[in-house]
Amino acid sequence: DGELDSLGVLVDGNDTQGQDDLGLVVYWFGDFYPLSRVTMGPGDWCVWQYHRPTDQDGMIVAFRRQESPDREFSCQNVRGIDPEAEYVITSSFLYEPSAPVSMKGSALKLLKIEIDERPGSVIIEYRRK
Repeated sequence: DGELDSLGVLVDGNDTQGQDDLGLVVYWFGDFYPLSRVTMGPGDWCVWQYHRPTDQDGMIVAFRRQESPDREFSCQNVRGIDPEAEYVITSSFLYEPSAPVSMKGSALKLLKIEIDERPGSVIIEYRRK
């Protein structure tokens, strides 16, 4: 048994994973940009960006598919980023985010994502300082 929160998401009071998921839901209501070609090919990466312009934050979700020979994906133009600003970045390969690191917007716009596993995924959250 659970109840719906204000966004209509089912919340179980004992489900700590569900609480983590709710932190990412806020990005779904921002702008959406595909950063890779849209394809179902098993050798292709699938990379999206969710960006909230009013809050100057967002996330990049990247999937390395099972037949991808490339362990790295180079973003060509992460959107809504001020190249002169500083951003705080965390990466989550599992459910635990990495320690936050600081990155210049110019580097974030051309972010290189590395995933060793096939298939594998990562969520990269960013916010302007």
